[in-house]
Formats: sequence, C-alpha cells, structure tokens
Amino acid sequence: MSYNPKYATEADVERILQFDITYDTRPSSAQVLDILELIEKEVDSRWLGWPTGSSYGTGYTMTDLYIDVLPPWTDKEPTVLGEEVERVLIEYPIVSMTSLARRTSSIQDEPVWETLTQGYYSGWTEGDSDYSVIWTTGPDGQRYGIGWHFYSSKKPKAGRARLKASFTYSYLVPAHILRRYVSLRAAIEVLRESVIGGEPTRLSVYAGGDFQEFVPRQLRDEVRSLQEEVRQIEQLHFPKIRGVVSF
Repeated sequence: MSYNPKYATEADVERILQFDITYDTRPSSAQVLDILELIEKEVDSRWLGWPTGSSYGTGYTMTDLYIDVLPPWTDKEPTVLGEEVERVLIEYPIVSMTSLARRTSSIQDEPVWETLTQGYYSGWTEGDSDYSVIWTTGPDGQRYGIGWHFYSSKKPKAGRARLKASFTYSYLVPAHILRRYVSLRAAIEVLRESVIGGEPTRLSVYAGGDFQEFVPRQLRDEVRSLQEEVRQIEQLHFPKIRGVVSF
C-alpha cells in the first residue's frame, strides 16, 4: 500500500524545483513518495502536525499517561513527598483534555484513581471543578496547553505516577507552514539524488548551461538557498523546547 502524503505532495516539490518528476525519472515518483514519508514521519515525531487520516487542529492521541508529580515539571521541588501540588507542567503540548485523574492510594498499593473535573474552558458551565489547563501561545498564535493548575480540595500529591491523563496533543504548526517545510526538505533530497542518479538534462533548466559547471556552483547555491529557508521556518515557526534537524 503506497503512502498518502498529508503535509505536502509531489506537485509541491515540482513547483519548487521547476521540473517534472515521473515514474521514469531519477528520483522517480515512487522514490519521492518515500522521501515525503520519511520527512512527514519526522514532523509527526516532533508533534508538529496531526494524526494520519485527520486534519489540522486534531492533535495526536495520548491515553493513560502516568505522570510523576515531581521536579522538573512542578514550580518548586516539594519539601516532602505527599505534599499537595497546585501546578504541574508536562512536555506534551495539550490540544484538548479527555480525562485526568489523581491517584489516592500509595504507589505500592492497589491503584485507586479519582477522576478530576476540568473547568475554565470555552463553554464551561460554572460550578464545581478541580483543575484548568495552563494555556500558552505558539509563534503563529496557535494555542496549546503546557500543564494544569489545581485549585480544589483534590490537588494531587507529590510522588511517582500521581496523575493519569488522556488528551490530544500537538504544537499545531499551521498547515501552510508544514506544507512549505516538507516541500523544501523533499526538494533538497530530490536535487541531491538527481545528481547521484546522473540526470543533468532535467537540472539544466537552471542557468549555467554545462552540467560540469552547474554541479559545483549553481546546484550548490540552489541547495544552500533551500536550506536557509528551512532554517528560517524552524527558527520562526517551530517550538524551541524540542530540537529540529539542522543542515
């Protein structure tokens, strides 16, 4: 079963390179599909986009994540294990909550979980609630959560696996940014493989004429230009807390 790209297409890569890719070229359409798949899987591994078969804003799914209520994801180190904690931060960028529970039993005993009620969200009916998501804003104005603030009598206690959470998560990088990013990354790989595959006729659409002159000079400049735009996207639109590939 062939891969179905979700962030960019072969046509997007062709628009950057200004030459056609077919099943007879080197790299071929099938090889470009493999390139797109690898890059898009990297995008997903960095939590930048959305799940396969879904769309922007959906978020990847996390189910029953056990969370230690300990540093470094608390505001301050609790002086005593078991101390109540009002604020817990996590590394996952929360899009929406499914459930959150605190463990009321000790870690060596049979787990007993108490479901917590979310408050302070759009459409919330005022009343009893136990926690709210701590929201932040990304570089393009997207909104995602970085943890929870607890304000009822059901605050979690410091210790191992004190919380269990299910939620969707993503840094929600805008779709048009991911499209350009993936297209650029793929275009760079196509240029490199075109040289390895020995197809100067397709590359000669660029100024420079003779392939022997084009390779060391024009092609290098073109790749460098694409790499620079990739770096700019990483710096301006990607989260700082998780690294991205640098060329």
